[in-house]
Amino acid sequence: MDVTSAEDKRPVSPQYPKGRLWAIAMRRTVWVALIVLLCGGVAFPREARGPIRILSDLDFTPENGVVAGNGTPDDPFVIAGWTIDASDANFAVQIRGVTRPFVIRDLEITGARVAGIKVETTRNGRIRDVLIKGAPTGILISLSRDIWVEGAKIVDCTDSVRLL
Repeated sequence: MDVTSAEDKRPVSPQYPKGRLWAIAMRRTVWVALIVLLCGGVAFPREARGPIRILSDLDFTPENGVVAGNGTPDDPFVIAGWTIDASDANFAVQIRGVTRPFVIRDLEITGARVAGIKVETTRNGRIRDVLIKGAPTGILISLSRDIWVEGAKIVDCTDSVRLL
């Protein structure tokens, strides 16, 4: 049963209330959204900054690259959205002596004399969706527990991940 739309007098299908073209456009939109999600999300522009050093829970501040969170399990500190050139530093990101939950994500790190990311004597951390290029070690984790790494892309590094 076809009904006529009041706006333009075109037939409207009961299956597609706003017409066939609308249904096709919506299907394409859903497919594009699904492809973007499956391919790793949307790439957002990153802002350049220098290396990040967090040597205690008190160092989780905006000056040290923290963009969100309050350090609880439900709302961890978030360090995200940065491009870090660490050519003149031992580490692009160094986290040491931390117990409060944190997430490092969506970083692009180039060069570092020792490691792109170093996590030491720390717990409750997540490292997600980072790109590390041109360091001897991509991610160095020592004397730490409950540290998760997922979606890291490590390129042109001698070691990808080292656990000590």
